[in-house]
Amino acid sequence: MNLHKTLKTAVTKLNHLENPSLEAEVLLASLLDKHRTWLRTYPETKLSATQHLKYKWWIQQRAAHKPVAYITGNVVWNSLSLKVNKHTLIPRDETEILCHHIKTAQTISPKTILDIGTGSGCIAIWLKKQFPSAQVSAFDIAKNALKLAKKNAKQNQTEIKFAKSDLTQILPNKTKIDVIVANLPYVPENLIVTPEVDQEPPTAIFSGTDGLDHIRALQAQITDKSISFKQLWLEFLPSQTDTIKSIFSDYKVEFKPGVNEELFFALITPRA
Repeated sequence: MNLHKTLKTAVTKLNHLENPSLEAEVLLASLLDKHRTWLRTYPETKLSATQHLKYKWWIQQRAAHKPVAYITGNVVWNSLSLKVNKHTLIPRDETEILCHHIKTAQTISPKTILDIGTGSGCIAIWLKKQFPSAQVSAFDIAKNALKLAKKNAKQNQTEIKFAKSDLTQILPNKTKIDVIVANLPYVPENLIVTPEVDQEPPTAIFSGTDGLDHIRALQAQITDKSISFKQLWLEFLPSQTDTIKSIFSDYKVEFKPGVNEELFFALITPRA
């Protein structure tokens, strides 16, 4: 079967999705390691039997709302090529914006950076590339997530210290860090998510009734362990801004715009 007929069949299988033609093309382009325009330029190209079977399986999975990144096992994020699997969240466009806010806010290159809840390792890897002289550490409570993050760091040729930790649990008291990034779960547990998001690890998405249990726990650990920092960056929902200010009332809290000019990020710094 040639590409044209293959795509036509796939579209009928995916017609319950928002953009079945795009979905079919993205998966086929990924399978063949080609650009989507190549598919349209050479529509008479035939798939091998192995390619046809694999693509058919991919379409079946996508029809069941499995995220594309989990199907292909890879994602391009912030110019990084990253492996992804069911043990980690798929890196979001919003988090790209967070990273660029962090980079822009640095007047001098930070010496120490800590990424809490690293997941795929995307933030830690990107920041290490921006600040190669910095010592970058990355924590996660999930062993399988750390395993994947280490592979991504190696694939992207970055040296990062990974460790299993419940937030800052393994840090010694009175640790000093220049920049902490804590892209933690922030979705209220009763919020309905899309079928695609529902297939990502719930422990990396939901955080109590108002979505802020992890962030409260982080603030409590920072206080109890007397951890000092120059900047702490958070990602969260726009409706949570007032609560974020309350949780970090002892600090200066500055909100940064996210997608569609909504408030998704906070820069938290010590008061002068």
